[in-house]
Amino acid sequence: MKNAIEVKSKEKLGEIITVARRISPRVDDLVRTMYPPLDAKLIEARATALLLSVNHLVLVAKSACHVRGALDWVDECLGVVDGHVETLRAAAMAEELEPSPPSTPGSERAMLGSQRASNRSDTEHL
Repeated sequence: MKNAIEVKSKEKLGEIITVARRISPRVDDLVRTMYPPLDAKLIEARATALLLSVNHLVLVAKSACHVRGALDWVDECLGVVDGHVETLRAAAMAEELEPSPPSTPGSERAMLGSQRASNRSDTEHL
């Protein structure tokens, strides 16, 4: 009987390690999305992926430890983080609904032309 418990606990420990290894790449992904240019939708997606990985680890750890009530604080913390992810989701939706500045045909060409003229006048003064 003891061997069966040891094997089962080794399997659970292996599962915890496997799930925990998925968290670090998710953190890296989230941090990379925070460099300009910022994309609120991508940040929200990466934060959600990280939260899901952490939730998965908590579920695996709880099932392996069979501890009731001692890890309630973890659920509270995850609830707070979930609220932050909801805020990111709202920001992503607001960014998606925000109208982009109108562009008129030829405005890019006119802007490039004025930029070239400006560059020419700058070089003439040298």
